[in-house]
Amino acid sequence: MALPKQNRLKGKREFTKIFTEARPAVSRNFFLRVSRGPSGNTSKFAVVVPAKLVALATARNLLRRRTSEVIARVIRASSVVPGISAVVSVRTKRLPDAAALEYELLSLMKKSGILN
Repeated sequence: MALPKQNRLKGKREFTKIFTEARPAVSRNFFLRVSRGPSGNTSKFAVVVPAKLVALATARNLLRRRTSEVIARVIRASSVVPGISAVVSVRTKRLPDAAALEYELLSLMKKSGILN
């Protein structure tokens, strides 16, 4: 399942702001940039998989979908701090299995302070 529409980052302006002002957090497979967004009470996320890292679009989409699903579950659980904007960049061609992926992403989100 994709991220809910109200929780998606859109537009070049939002991405540029996050990449210039955000504080980064790094794990083995992910790079997370978090900043306070102008989005009020809505937290917004984006998942980035660089084409230089993964050449095939189908492989990029698979990585993006798997990562987005974990983020969507966290949003549905209402455990995200309101009003933040975050970009999750995938740093590897192969992600671990679903349980390890979720554990790593949740621990990175806790480390960066976006979970309640």
